[in-house]
Amino acid sequence: MILKEADGENAPQECLDAGIKGTDRDPWRACDVINFRLDAPQECLDAGIDGTGRNDWQKCDVIMFELEAPQVCLDAGIRGTDRDPWKECEEIRFEHEAPQECLDAGIKGTDRRAWDKCNEITENINECDQCNDICGHNQWECSNGKCGCYEYNECKDGCRDECGDENSECRDNKCVCTGYGENGPPGSGEGGSNTCDYCGEKCEGKRWECNNNACECFDDHQGEPGTDSCATILCQDGYDCRDGECVYMGEPEIRACEDGCDIECGINVGWDCGSEGECICHQEPIETDPCANTFCPDDHYCDNGECIYDGPEPVVDVCDQCAEKCGGARWECGSDGCVCFEGE
Repeated sequence: MILKEADGENAPQECLDAGIKGTDRDPWRACDVINFRLDAPQECLDAGIDGTGRNDWQKCDVIMFELEAPQVCLDAGIRGTDRDPWKECEEIRFEHEAPQECLDAGIKGTDRRAWDKCNEITENINECDQCNDICGHNQWECSNGKCGCYEYNECKDGCRDECGDENSECRDNKCVCTGYGENGPPGSGEGGSNTCDYCGEKCEGKRWECNNNACECFDDHQGEPGTDSCATILCQDGYDCRDGECVYMGEPEIRACEDGCDIECGINVGWDCGSEGECICHQEPIETDPCANTFCPDDHYCDNGECIYDGPEPVVDVCDQCAEKCGGARWECGSDGCVCFEGE
């Protein structure tokens, strides 16, 4: 067909906009030049190919093959100037990329249906039994007989399998068990109850989950702008809520003066407990009563820390001493005491 203004609707608008008329000597050839400059890859235009030559598209294909062909095809000596370089390249690629099962079946890259035949073989291969070997230490799933490997993350379940009810941290996708808080295992000892036991009460009928001994409540307004992400989070001792998650902050600090300040201040110095739990020692020793901790029996009193007898004088029977006093002589004891009879 000869391009005319009358039937200009058959020509691309770019050619009409370029002023090409159907009355020109070779309007379609002129239009092809316009289309080449619009459609050709920039690499071809940069190489000086402008569409005015009749073989410009073939020259462009040579350039693009050299730029886009896999290295294995170029290494095999295939060039863009060959009669059908992409067909030759596909044959080479099949030899390098096809599964070994297809090559063992004798399928060659020169076969026009090589990939179709290969797919029929691989569809019947079930490699699920080999996923452990294929994926190594990574996690895996097998679908349609193919293994899908995923990076191993031990912490994905909250470390319950690894640490049980202990506190835990996740480091490099590994669970690190950090033991219990000062109250011991959940449910043991005074104050050692499991935080999860109170999630229902804490969440007041809302849906809740308990992960790593921390309650998380859910409702229809969760995550809306202006909502405090920690408002419904209850963390155990040693943890604090940050952006809706319980973050381990270390063991709770023990206030020094809760156990007294005798070690810090000495037993003879007075002390007070400061607002931060610190011991405040008095500078001067407190005078202490030496008898404050001395307990004496009845009829005794304490003097400077010693017990002194303070009862009635003991009654001494003088007659008990007559035998010793008379030295073996006969004696009698009367109101006047001992009477010895010498020489009798």
